[in-house]
Amino acid sequence: MSNRLLTISIPTYCRPEYLVECLDALLISSRSLSKSDLAQIEVCVFDNSEDDDRSRLVCESNCYTPLNLLYKKNMDNIGSDKNILQSLLAPKSRYVAIMSDDDFVETKYFSHILRTINDFDPDIIFLKAYGLTGKNDLIRPLNFSKNKIFTSPIPLLFDRLIQVGFVSTAVYRRDKIDDSVVQDS
Repeated sequence: MSNRLLTISIPTYCRPEYLVECLDALLISSRSLSKSDLAQIEVCVFDNSEDDDRSRLVCESNCYTPLNLLYKKNMDNIGSDKNILQSLLAPKSRYVAIMSDDDFVETKYFSHILRTINDFDPDIIFLKAYGLTGKNDLIRPLNFSKNKIFTSPIPLLFDRLIQVGFVSTAVYRRDKIDDSVVQDS
């Protein structure tokens, strides 16, 4: 395990314009954190576009330094599923969240996640998704809804059913992810 508490993993493929918006939103959210909280977070970009360096150029921008940004480029296109899986398994922080390169976060994203981790030490955190449009003119809720604690899977499944299609709605405790179930296909 690394000394980081949380890794935001972003798999990407030839979409630097979306990656910029995603990283900008994370940067805005990080501004509300103390230096010690910010030091516990890293953002890792997993670039699957073997012949396109535009995402690397985005990640090399000095403006993203506060995010403790790491960049990994695959030598070959390994496919989206394997890139997402790599994004989940590669981080060694205590918690990992996969975020699509075209997703946005609200301004209190990091502070909500860190507070939930510190208050409850959960195995998994499900976040509320509002829709992924990339349009800034849509009205989005300013706050997360009240925290819910589930003690059995049935109410959790009913509550989260609408969210299953969004990869960016969960934060996982890394030591609860069993790497042995992953088989090379």
